Amino acid sequence: MPPSSNPDSAPSDAASPAWLQWLLPKLQELRFGSVVLVVHDGRVTQIEFTERTRLG
Repeated sequence: MPPSSNPDSAPSDAASPAWLQWLLPKLQELRFGSVVLVVHDGRVTQIEFTERTRLG
């Protein structure tokens, strides 16, 4: 990660890639699980979600 980037700040919609604009709302809905970004030639080509359900 470049030293000038701030992970706590959300990117502006105008500068965000389409996949990131799609991903952010999905991440806010995810309670337990993982997300894998598959990158080819420096571009995100696939997004994999694994959602877990915690039983009480």
